[in-house]
Amino acid sequence: MKKTIRISEKLWSRIEEDGKFGEKASDVLDRLIERLDRLENRSLLKHDIPEPVKIKNEFMPQKAMMPLLLNALFKAPNYRLTAVQARKKVSEQFELRTGDKEILKSGQIRWENAVHWAREKLRKENLILPTEESGRGIWQLSSAGIKGAENAK
Repeated sequence: MKKTIRISEKLWSRIEEDGKFGEKASDVLDRLIERLDRLENRSLLKHDIPEPVKIKNEFMPQKAMMPLLLNALFKAPNYRLTAVQARKKVSEQFELRTGDKEILKSGQIRWENAVHWAREKLRKENLILPTEESGRGIWQLSSAGIKGAENAK
C-alpha cells in the first residue's frame, strides 16, 4: 500500500524553488530525506555508540576520490551534477570497503565525506567552479577541470 504525504502549496513551492537546474521535485525530496536520515544517524551516534571504530587502510583515501569525481563530472551533461548525483556516480566507480561505510563523529559516512573533501580540494585547484558560479548543491567542472579531465583520458 502506498503512503501519501500531504503538504501545503507554500511548502511545495519551497521544494520546487530548492531544485536547481531543472532538478525534479522528487529529487529534492530524496535529498531532504537523505539529510533527515543523517540527522537521525547523528543522534543515534551520540546516544548509542560510544566511539566510531577505527579501521586502518580499509577505506578509499580522500586523494583517490579526486580522479573519480573529475571523471564523474566529465561524463555528466554540461559537466555538472548535483552533489547527490555526484556522490552516486563516484560510488559506482569503486567497491565500498568496510571502512568506507564507517560513520564518522560528524554523522557522515566516511566515503561521502571523502567525496566532499575531494570536491573542496578540486575547487581550490580551480578544477571545479565555486558555489557562487555553479549554484548551491551543484558541482560543475571549470574550463581548467574539463581540460584536466580530457588530458587524463
